[in-house]
Amino acid sequence: MIGSNRQRALLKVNGLKSYRSSDPCPTRTVSHALPSISSSAAYHNKNRKSPLLNELYDELQYRRNWVLAMQHPETNPAGNSTAPLEWDRWLCEIEHSWRDQATREVQHKLEKAFRSVDPLQLHAFVLHLLDKSQDLRRMKPSTLALIVLKEFLPWVKKNSHVLPKDPSAIITDGMKLHALRLATSAHINLFDMICELYHLKCKGNEYLATHLRILLARKQFKEAGVAAYKLQLQHCFKIEEICLPLVFQDKVNLVEKYIQDSKEAQEELIQRLDSFCTRDSDLQDIIDKMEAPGVKKEKLRPKYLSKLILRLTKLFKLDPAICPNTNYHKDLSAVRFLMYKKYIEQSLDAENWDELIKSTIRDNEALQEEFINLLIEYNDPPAAAKWAVHYGIDRSKLAADVAGAIETCPPPSDEPDNWDDNVATPKVSFYQLSLPLERIVMVDNVGLLEVCERHIFQDDQLVGIDMEWTPSFTATQITRVALVQLATLDWVYLLDMITLMATAADRIRSFFLRFLSSSQVLKLGFGISGDFKMLTKSYPGLKGPVAAVQRMVDLDTLSKQILKAEPDFLKRAETSETDSSGPSVKGLSELTLMCFGRALDKKEQLSNWEKRPLRPSQAQYAALDAYCLLEIYTFLKTKVSDAWLDIDMEPTYCSKTPKQPKSKTKERKPPKKKATLHGFKSVIQDSSQPLRPGDLSVVCDTMLQGLGRQLRACGVDVKILETSDEHDEAARIAFKDGRVILTSGTPYQTLKSQVGEGKCLAVDTKCNARQQTVHVFEHFNVRVRQEDVFSRCQVCNHNMYVPLNNEDMKRLWNKKKELLAMGGIAAGVPASSEGTAAEIPVRAEGTAAEIPASSTTGSSASAKYLNRPLHGYDSDEDDEGLFLDLEEDFEGGGGDYFDIACPWVEAKPSGTSCSSASLNEKAVPSTSSGGDSSVPQVTSSAKAPYMMRNFNPHYRPPTDSGLERTVDFDKVTVGNNVQLQVEGVPEGIVEKIQKFFCCAGCGKVFWEGTHFERVVSQFAHVLDMSSELDA
Repeated sequence: MIGSNRQRALLKVNGLKSYRSSDPCPTRTVSHALPSISSSAAYHNKNRKSPLLNELYDELQYRRNWVLAMQHPETNPAGNSTAPLEWDRWLCEIEHSWRDQATREVQHKLEKAFRSVDPLQLHAFVLHLLDKSQDLRRMKPSTLALIVLKEFLPWVKKNSHVLPKDPSAIITDGMKLHALRLATSAHINLFDMICELYHLKCKGNEYLATHLRILLARKQFKEAGVAAYKLQLQHCFKIEEICLPLVFQDKVNLVEKYIQDSKEAQEELIQRLDSFCTRDSDLQDIIDKMEAPGVKKEKLRPKYLSKLILRLTKLFKLDPAICPNTNYHKDLSAVRFLMYKKYIEQSLDAENWDELIKSTIRDNEALQEEFINLLIEYNDPPAAAKWAVHYGIDRSKLAADVAGAIETCPPPSDEPDNWDDNVATPKVSFYQLSLPLERIVMVDNVGLLEVCERHIFQDDQLVGIDMEWTPSFTATQITRVALVQLATLDWVYLLDMITLMATAADRIRSFFLRFLSSSQVLKLGFGISGDFKMLTKSYPGLKGPVAAVQRMVDLDTLSKQILKAEPDFLKRAETSETDSSGPSVKGLSELTLMCFGRALDKKEQLSNWEKRPLRPSQAQYAALDAYCLLEIYTFLKTKVSDAWLDIDMEPTYCSKTPKQPKSKTKERKPPKKKATLHGFKSVIQDSSQPLRPGDLSVVCDTMLQGLGRQLRACGVDVKILETSDEHDEAARIAFKDGRVILTSGTPYQTLKSQVGEGKCLAVDTKCNARQQTVHVFEHFNVRVRQEDVFSRCQVCNHNMYVPLNNEDMKRLWNKKKELLAMGGIAAGVPASSEGTAAEIPVRAEGTAAEIPASSTTGSSASAKYLNRPLHGYDSDEDDEGLFLDLEEDFEGGGGDYFDIACPWVEAKPSGTSCSSASLNEKAVPSTSSGGDSSVPQVTSSAKAPYMMRNFNPHYRPPTDSGLERTVDFDKVTVGNNVQLQVEGVPEGIVEKIQKFFCCAGCGKVFWEGTHFERVVSQFAHVLDMSSELDA
């Protein structure tokens, strides 16, 4: 039936076209053709998707126009105005030429038409041509309407003398409304020209808002928003009418343009968005009432809304105090980060941590109470009691154990430390300052600045420069350089920039100008460009002195030049057994380790550098950062001289890449080379030698998370950015870890300019994740073997597992169950009723505000906190990122897989198995009357009994027998007190699986399943390439 209708419709079209070919302007009646195709036209008017119906409808309209024009000369084809018959004849001739693609002929006929029509009627004539042109509403960039406007606009400017000077004499309000209606129903490239020709953007145009309200009633928020800001009608609408729907539809760029000229609208929008970031805000109810189509719900989580609010606040230079809810959650994230640094990473001493906590929390009462709750969760009631007394929190709001601890808590003391106190001896062997503390001078007045100046300005003086500023954890904190360290061989001067710039700004400017521009003094720094950038940002008056810098040596650049010329020049010295720095040190600390065998102690790096007086440990840290530059430079200079290397020890310093002068004669650009592989634009050369997946280290940008998970499943070392991360984070990670950036779209050019040639690859997002993975392997000549599949932890990217046999797993599983019942240890399933471990956003590459699960220690309190949800605000935001999204990333999701122990999956009886479908369901934990969390119930289709499977010989995840010996069966930990998350393994799986593998980084438990075979089968054509290596 459908086929026969299509054939009849095609015959009608061909028949009508044959009439037209014999008579371009037919006057004969075509009523015999109208009824038979009216149903097709009516259908087409509702749904213009079929090309045949599209052509049929156009032909019908063409014939109808002429029939009506000839039969009823007093009306236009629409039957509602009195357009002259001559206008329709012009329209017919112009459309006939347009259909024949005779653009020049169309332009010629338009010129003739403009000359023949009365100048007072020209605008009405053009409006008639636009309204009746058949392709106006097709939303195509190239239409007859566009040609008409492009011809009419210059004609009006050229012949302005024949038109009235007052546009209102020929353009009525009704014509303006009609023009706006056409502009909003056509392609966006017509809007500006229609606005200019019909003077829509003028004073007193508020009546045009009536049409925009019609668009809003049709839920056309984008069209209404564009028209409102182009016509400057924003004052006619409330924030809830246009701005909020556009935010919900993730059209933030349009919102920025819409409110860019109204500070009142900016503040109102930010305050309204901030109101959505409270715990009791029902955003879903607002969305339902608004009925906005295409709402991006994933962009409306408090985490993303907070980022948007902070970005808009910074963009429009508004007071951060107008968004208190966002500031609260930003500050709370900072407190959580500091809790992690102290209790988990243990990288901050108590005094330093106290200072940072005080500067972060300040007088925020809600944050103070939440901080006390966090201390209780970390099982530190004495600390909770101490801070409760410090902040004067009402005891009725405190837990019983905290209130009891207050009785034995000594009164807090805020007395500053004395500079003469002895600095505590470090527990590990770090590089030490060889200068006594008496040689460290705090310069906070002009007199001491003159002393510093006399000592520094000597011939051939060597001066090390470094700067310190307090880290900004909150949105309201202002980051500025607090300290500038200048080190000579005999003295170290610490310039108190805050005091000096407040009391002697002109004097400090002249000092820096003389010092930095001096050719007598050789100045040393490490990554000094970043320090200078921060200095000029903090104090814009110092831009001139910084721009005049001379004889500046960046040891970061110099050391890289030396190592490039002689890779083995700085062999890493052997570290002592007590040195905890290991291979993770970076930057200046790493260079110190390479030169002297000991790294720098960076515990004071995150300090409150604005507090006065500085603690002795702070003064020593700041002095050493500048003083070691002198020792490193002397060491490198001597070693280079002894090795007879041709290295310039005073390379020319340039903080910015010099601009090339423009040539008067344009040089022909070489033709762009096409990418060797479909979907990539990169300068990275293909490797001639095959690579193993473990040899490739990449960082995937936010839009390539699926690709990142696929690559990691095949054994590639992958860091994956979170959706909320900025694209620049990829460049930072690439610099830090020596990784290649995988990105796409516009960020490719930006990131490539930051990391340089050969360090950035653009991926075709039109391909799915599996195709992208294959392209990456082909591009880098990566050969994948079956044993590479799942050789890395899919959660934390760690590449080492601890093997456990069935008996050991049963022993650990039972012990963990016993500990959970006793409450003596925290695990993946918490003893409280607040949620499961799966609700915690786990990031092995964790950010400042998130706590990585891979760093868990033996502290029961710490582990207990890590396995509880974050408080209400964003506890369920990243839960879907905890496990592989099997349905999305891998084809044929479901069934048994290379399983991740999941604490929210119900323990199945021996006759069932744990499916990936159950993992992808969001389970809601129920709470028993006793307050313990019951295991959430997840429905799953029944399957065949899980039989004891034979171990796949190709599945060989990397294991460490040494780590196997570190398994603590009493604490259920491995390695450095990493909690084994065995409680998430279903009891039926424990009984059936012979061998388990526990990630040594985060403690996740894996076992072989059909998902391993599924991934192998999906990449079979890639795995086949590994046969050459196997041979």
